[in-house]
Amino acid sequence: MLKSDFHAHTNYIIHKYDSKLTPKQLINFTASKGYEVLAITEHSAFGSLLGSTKFFKNPIKTYFDFKDYAKKKRILLIPGVEAFIEKKEILLINFKGNLDNIKTFEDIEKLKDENAVIIAPHPYYGKPSCLGNKLIDYIRLFDAIEHCHFYLPFFNPNKKAIEIAKKYKKPLVANSDAHNFNQIGSNYTLVDADKNVDSILEAVRKNKLRIVTKPLSIPDFASILAWSLVGSINKKIV
Repeated sequence: MLKSDFHAHTNYIIHKYDSKLTPKQLINFTASKGYEVLAITEHSAFGSLLGSTKFFKNPIKTYFDFKDYAKKKRILLIPGVEAFIEKKEILLINFKGNLDNIKTFEDIEKLKDENAVIIAPHPYYGKPSCLGNKLIDYIRLFDAIEHCHFYLPFFNPNKKAIEIAKKYKKPLVANSDAHNFNQIGSNYTLVDADKNVDSILEAVRKNKLRIVTKPLSIPDFASILAWSLVGSINKKIV
């Protein structure tokens, strides 16, 4: 079983307000925690306070620049992006293409022939960019649904994601959505696959997975929430 995370961010593409982690820090830390598979999924865009959206030309650059470094650390780095499509965030795993060709939900259908895995990230966390009910509207497009790290025993927006995954027989994938060290390690996926991209993606599609998860401590939850709020404000004004 491969200890895996398919959703993590660095400050390599955007700036320090999107993540505290450099790519090498993220790779080193996950390697030290026994991870073997990692997708760095930089944001393709973020919104401004005035409602406009700033898009980034090459959010997959982090993968190409650090895949060899990850290999030295015995981590298989898979290309990915947290794409901003119709103002919603969607994880495209093993995607190396041009996001200019993926403008709508219907465009995602094209990726089925390109050996990409489509994951619905943190769908019911209440932000405007979360999928919410759009997930059900387009459930056929998704290969898996994310179980997010950010929850407490008495506050867990993942509950609805779990219900939807069961109802529609979709795999549940536990990810960190890491922007900082304290988001890594409490929520990950064990994948029953060989350590190569094709085997891992097929295992995700066939639900040959086991998620390992536990609630955050209240101090960690508060710290992550505070940093996230400050970062959201700062990155919208720079």
